[in-house]
Amino acid sequence: HGIYTAIYYPKQVEKVGQGKLNPILLGLENLRQKARSVIFRQFPQPESGLLAGILLGLDNDLPDSLEEAYRSTGTAHIIAISGFNMTVVAGAILLFASRLLNRYRAAALTSVVLVLYTLFVGGSPSVIRAAIMAVAAFGGHLIGRKQVGLNALGFTAALMCLVNPGLTGDASFQLSFAATLGLVIFGNPLQDWADELMEKRLDEEQAHRISRPLSQFFLFTLAAQLTTLPIIAAHFGRISLSSLLANPLVLPAQPAVLILGGLSTLAGLVLPALGKILAIVVWPILAYTNRVVEWLAQSGLSSLTLHPEAAVWILVSLVLFLLVFLFRNYFKKLFKWNFHWIVLLLILACAAAWSIALHQPDGRLHLLLLRTGDQSALMLLTPEGKTIVFDPGDKANELSAAVSREISPWNFDIDQVWLSSRASAGALDQLIERIPVRQVVLPPSVYQAAARQSPLELPPVIEPVKLNPSTPFTVEANLQIEVVAEDTSSAAFYLVYRDLRVLIPNGVDYALIRQTTPGALRGLTALVLTPADIGYIPPRVWTALEPAVILWNSTALSPDPAWTGLEARSRVEFTTDGSRYLLKNDP
Repeated sequence: HGIYTAIYYPKQVEKVGQGKLNPILLGLENLRQKARSVIFRQFPQPESGLLAGILLGLDNDLPDSLEEAYRSTGTAHIIAISGFNMTVVAGAILLFASRLLNRYRAAALTSVVLVLYTLFVGGSPSVIRAAIMAVAAFGGHLIGRKQVGLNALGFTAALMCLVNPGLTGDASFQLSFAATLGLVIFGNPLQDWADELMEKRLDEEQAHRISRPLSQFFLFTLAAQLTTLPIIAAHFGRISLSSLLANPLVLPAQPAVLILGGLSTLAGLVLPALGKILAIVVWPILAYTNRVVEWLAQSGLSSLTLHPEAAVWILVSLVLFLLVFLFRNYFKKLFKWNFHWIVLLLILACAAAWSIALHQPDGRLHLLLLRTGDQSALMLLTPEGKTIVFDPGDKANELSAAVSREISPWNFDIDQVWLSSRASAGALDQLIERIPVRQVVLPPSVYQAAARQSPLELPPVIEPVKLNPSTPFTVEANLQIEVVAEDTSSAAFYLVYRDLRVLIPNGVDYALIRQTTPGALRGLTALVLTPADIGYIPPRVWTALEPAVILWNSTALSPDPAWTGLEARSRVEFTTDGSRYLLKNDP
């Protein structure tokens, strides 16, 4: 539409003129703003912001943290008008109108109300798509023609793109179309499967009573999520892991929110006292929805970051699955009893493709603390996909298993092992028997033999890389690691990735680091400490450096409650794009 910039909070705006506005659209917009004011008078935040999104399509009134929680749990479609909302509105109006009018007039009235509601809430692509399909379904029913989902969806998409060809590149339109495609293709088979499954254990009436909600709030959601996965991966670079649990928990409450919230808002427009009374009934449902989403967002299973190329693998897997599903009867006849084995092989192939896709580098730096038995290990996954392990320790079995869980099972190796001391090189020969190691990076204090020390011996299959004193080592673009201080037994590492600064003292004295490279103690984003770092230096000295995060690289209790360690966790992950960071603690 030729719009390139949107200013949401303009200041010092001067009105210089006004064009002609459609009086119907202007009236609907004024009514929507009045309804918004009523909602904010009747409900506290953030429940008022949620209802404004569900009922009016105004999805900018939620706090940023709660909006991010909805996105990360795959429930963002709840806070905006979608096909689900239109279905509830159409069903409620048709049910009411059918009691007063004949089926022709009831369908006509429902169609008119749907068109007005579409204009009222702003007419996003998903709303227009749902409205067109609903009106087409009513018209087909009145002339005795059964609606065919694929035909109706294809007709609706073609009509919308004819009016606005730019929709083909719009993420909202793509997601709406893909979700509906999933419902059209899988809806009836999943419903029949649920009915058949319940009828084996219950009578027909009870079976339908259970299978309908099961299908609508879980199986249909699963179908829609399946067909939207490639689009979500391509546009947003991540997929929700908690949506399978979040949607069944919150979707059953949404029809009540939409209908009762609409009634309380209408009542509030006419009689504010009555609207306030009805709001008492609606608020617990809104609060429940927000609390469930917040809890799941904080559970550690909110989302999984993907590399952009992962969308291609997901799309290939989905297309293969759709082809097998759509032509399942043909394949059954062709392969007879072998068809089940063909399906199993395709499922295994899809699982392998997913595994490859999920382990692609995502362009971010990942700093991980891993529990390896009664020890801990520090691991780095670089933006380009390199694997770096610092001071591997002597638990080769536990370390190799912990590292392998973080990298691709199809390309598992350690690109570099960084040694801060000679003692940490003792188990390298055992480690390379379990997982390949390409290079070992050695600071001068490790590879230079002191008095009464024999030269360091490394397994011959590992390439040694010797660091030059005070010279940063470039791991890859924008990522450098430097030795900032050394004593006779260890070396301190300083990691720089864009705006990120990470100091790993490795037991080197604080005063020595301050004397050798004082800049390494300023402006830290993260500080990685071990018990050796607080043997002589009080924890408060490190805390006084005021890094954003202090990671405690040990399974022992951290000496400060603000430090993040592995006391009761299997891993801690610090993820950053070079400017912002995310800290995740896994149980």
